[in-house]
Amino acid sequence: MKWSFNSNSSFPNFSAPLVDPVNNLVFFGTIGYQDSGIPSPFYALNAQDGKLVWSMIIPWNDFAFPTVHFGTIYVGNSHEASNGSLYAIDELTGRLNWSYATNGGVWGAVAADVANNTVFTSIGNPSNAVVALDATTGTAKWTYPIPNSNGDDDPGSAISVSNGLVYVDSKIGSIYAIQESDGILAWQRATGTPNIGNVSSLAIANGVAYVGSLDTNLYALNAATGEVLWKTPTVKGIQSSPAYANGIVYFTSLDGNLYAVDAATGTIKAKLPLGASSFSSPTIVNGWVYCTATNGNIFGFSL
Repeated sequence: MKWSFNSNSSFPNFSAPLVDPVNNLVFFGTIGYQDSGIPSPFYALNAQDGKLVWSMIIPWNDFAFPTVHFGTIYVGNSHEASNGSLYAIDELTGRLNWSYATNGGVWGAVAADVANNTVFTSIGNPSNAVVALDATTGTAKWTYPIPNSNGDDDPGSAISVSNGLVYVDSKIGSIYAIQESDGILAWQRATGTPNIGNVSSLAIANGVAYVGSLDTNLYALNAATGEVLWKTPTVKGIQSSPAYANGIVYFTSLDGNLYAVDAATGTIKAKLPLGASSFSSPTIVNGWVYCTATNGNIFGFSL
């Protein structure tokens, strides 16, 4: 082990760390409960030695995975799932550039369109929406509301952006593709079971959107129209987000397997047992695919 950093958090860390190799920094957040006097610091560390560069307190719970765009860290939080904000923080100094009150928890990572200076985030209860913000000022450009029939139909996935469309999966079991320019719905496609819903984020490659569903299927959709091109069933539901590499889509399932399927046809090329159910989204690096399972193991498979 090269180094470790103890945040002294009273709760487990849910957010994965973010590494910026250009500036040699690692970022991660912690969970706190401000009503009980337990803070939730957000940290920037030196990636080489783990020493603290800066920290700041983000009120309430810091659940969302941080992302970096334009030299700015974007991270969301929630307050007992009923309130929240999105924060834009200078990644070198820790200075708060702006914050945006979302009036709902921010659970997923922020996406960005660098060319149009816009960031996008999904918002949970009670707002249930996708919002586009000016990356410099935090001013809202548009908001698209997600239907909420039972009080828990909010968008549960991270945002994906491709070719002028903003994509989000939802607990209502539908994927929404929203026009980036004006926030108007381009298409909607049901891929899950209502009242169970989906939390898988989309992987988009070569005009095709790949997404998992708790109805047990991995779907391939025409990214422009939402047409279902194919679907591949598993034994149990899929809560992981798929990953694409070299014509193959990789994903894990609650049935305890890592799948590799042909991106064009959905044909299963490999089914690798993990020994327990998995919520893990595969990571592909240098010819290897990595994932974890609920038995506490991390796996690495050669592509």
